[in-house]
Amino acid sequence: MMIRKATSAALAGICAVADSVRLDTEQIQESGFLVYVLDKHGYADRLDESDLFLVAIDQDEVVGFRLLSSCSMA
Repeated sequence: MMIRKATSAALAGICAVADSVRLDTEQIQESGFLVYVLDKHGYADRLDESDLFLVAIDQDEVVGFRLLSSCSMA
């Protein structure tokens, strides 16, 4: 497995991972879940805006991602 900065080439895989772990309030989930899910356009915007967007690649497939937010404190 390789971790690298996310690029637009990984966008479809990022969306697929996000959809697969979307919080389902109707069922108990045994693994991790994602509460704040963006649409494809939202993830594309984040790719352009952040150096803190990483993907995990295994056998040329996106298997996970991490999107970190930065904040400044005045």
